[in-house]
Amino acid sequence: MRSFDPRLKKEATVKKVVDVPTASSLNGATLLSRKEGTILIADAARGSVFRLKTRTAAVSEVITNESLMQANASATRAVGVNGITVPDGRLYFTNSSQESLNSMPINADGTTAGPAQTIANRVTGDDFALDAQATNAYVVVNAENELVRVRVPGGEETVVVAGPDDKVTLPDQQVRSLEGGWMIRKVCM
Repeated sequence: MRSFDPRLKKEATVKKVVDVPTASSLNGATLLSRKEGTILIADAARGSVFRLKTRTAAVSEVITNESLMQANASATRAVGVNGITVPDGRLYFTNSSQESLNSMPINADGTTAGPAQTIANRVTGDDFALDAQATNAYVVVNAENELVRVRVPGGEETVVVAGPDDKVTLPDQQVRSLEGGWMIRKVCM
């Protein structure tokens, strides 16, 4: 796992690692252990999480039957667990059809260590990033064309970037760095 930098003119090497025949719709992925070479991958249709050991290509379903990961059966588009990340021994995840941001404690091998909890409702999130302290989640809400900050814990939501089509509007404030990745400063439009 490494960062992408378009300024580096290196050719990418793409290699198939493994087939996952029991998966239905693999979506979000996150690094679980750099040392062990393992990643977790969300299956949005099954509402489960797979662990992939990249060095051996061993794959197993490690989280199943978690109601907060399941798709809402009455939703137009049945997309359950979507974006995922593991910054601090907890798995944070969005559920698009349940419109929620959630977290749950996990063991070092990616298996469940306790019940999942909802952080925020009414967030039709896709992917997201947590700040370095895991106190703010920045959630991409595709349908509304927004970036929403969600306080962790507490669930207070604030739209920080929004705009129809190709126009973006920003509040009169800064959006701080997302794990050192990018920053938006005060912009006048």
